[in-house]
Amino acid sequence: MTDGTDSVRPRSEGQRQLLARPESHAEIAERLGCTKQVVSYWRRGSKRPGAKNRESMADAFGIPAKAWSQQPADQPRPAQRDLRELTPLEHAEELLRQARQRRERGDLMDADYNKALTLESRLLDQTTRLRREAERAKAEAELLQARVIAENPAWQRFREILTWLAEQLEPVEPSLAAELDRRLAEVLED
Repeated sequence: MTDGTDSVRPRSEGQRQLLARPESHAEIAERLGCTKQVVSYWRRGSKRPGAKNRESMADAFGIPAKAWSQQPADQPRPAQRDLRELTPLEHAEELLRQARQRRERGDLMDADYNKALTLESRLLDQTTRLRREAERAKAEAELLQARVIAENPAWQRFREILTWLAEQLEPVEPSLAAELDRRLAEVLED
């Protein structure tokens, strides 16, 4: 073909079948009752035919209307990740990635794409809220731990021993090990 569609990689089975037709853009346009510019758009994949033109192509060339929403027969389906193995956030990101791909192919309407973006935004808000709650719970646990240590003399002594031990831990000498044993025994007696 000399119409600029030689190197086009079809995005749908309908486009693949239309590209395989030997007729020129003008001949196809004449049979379908449209312009050759529109046929050029369809063959290049920059636009898809509407329902009426899909029916006309089915009648004129035997290209089923549903072929425009199917993967090309000569191309394998892209591998998809197993969504069960993903975290909720990864799952949402994967679904959004798939929605973007479908939108680029023309299989997804703008309204559906906007719904996917809204769902992603909600999930990110929930994730942010859960992270804040986890940070708050961690801070509360640290405060509770500090209060227990402050109110319990045995824990205070234990903390003092651990602090002293951390300061002393260059090379561990036998005398240091003996001192540690003595101090731990004192704490356990209290």
